[in-house]
Amino acid sequence: MRRLYPALYVVAVFVIATGATTLASLLPISNPLGATAACIAAGCFATVAALAWLPTPCTCHRKDPSK
Repeated sequence: MRRLYPALYVVAVFVIATGATTLASLLPISNPLGATAACIAAGCFATVAALAWLPTPCTCHRKDPSK
């Protein structure tokens, strides 16, 4: 499971950002430029929030299995 943790971290951040962008695309914004800006802003905000909220996969304290 430890080997999969960094990959799961990336997938989780991607899913959160994709969900926020999808929800932003459902907003009733008639201006195409404004709708695009809302989607981009939602995706960026969700990515930053997910990176700050999810625990970082730290590999610096991992024991070497060969020792």
